[in-house]
Amino acid sequence: SPFQSDMTQVEIIGGIKQIYREALGKGYRPSVKVLDMMLECMCTNHYLERIHKSAPTPQVTYTLDGPIVSGPIVAEPSKDINDGAGLFDTTAFALFEEASELGVLPPCVSQSDLEIKIDFRQLTPVVAEVCLLVLLRSLKRRWDSSQGQHEFKSLLLLLPVVKDNSNNNSKEAEQQQQDEKELPSGGPPLVDRKVKSLLRYIGMDYTMVDRHDRYKSDCVLCIVRPKTIRGVFSGTNKRVQAADHFN
Repeated sequence: SPFQSDMTQVEIIGGIKQIYREALGKGYRPSVKVLDMMLECMCTNHYLERIHKSAPTPQVTYTLDGPIVSGPIVAEPSKDINDGAGLFDTTAFALFEEASELGVLPPCVSQSDLEIKIDFRQLTPVVAEVCLLVLLRSLKRRWDSSQGQHEFKSLLLLLPVVKDNSNNNSKEAEQQQQDEKELPSGGPPLVDRKVKSLLRYIGMDYTMVDRHDRYKSDCVLCIVRPKTIRGVFSGTNKRVQAADHFN
């Protein structure tokens, strides 16, 4: 067996990555769903704590002066986007970019003179999070290389919503049901919550805007302004919600 019962978590994850890469070397082409599971293996303990809204259990010692509450001192993880924002091992970035080069991911990032558009409608929840972090890491590197002089565009995020198929014909409704089977439990609503929660976590304010007739009814639009991006990268934006959870 490749995994022994006495192996550590790091060793198990290392074994999973080895098997995955060996499969790629033999021509295996993963689905977005498989990539989602691989990226989930790359998340940190802090990420898991946020999902489960858990924290280290405090210890209570009773003395004559009353109870004293203490607990393990846990350092706040770095939220540096270059290091995975304290949520993912940087290996997740490499896996995402590798999958993109293999053509596993649908085209989801494009840009115009005014904005960078990220379309999350065909992505799974964890893939969506890593996609956003990969993009922000790229922008952060431009900011660092320009010594804080880079001019950013707005980020336009297309977040999926559950489509109303009450007016669809039977063929369209059947296709939608088939598409939804390809997504993990939670589907579009979870992608929406994960992306917004990640933005709040790193301190990026966002604005929900009317899509008008520009896009179909299967998405909502979320915009992050250049001023917000500059504020986060320069450290002047203090709206970082350490207590925000993925809910």
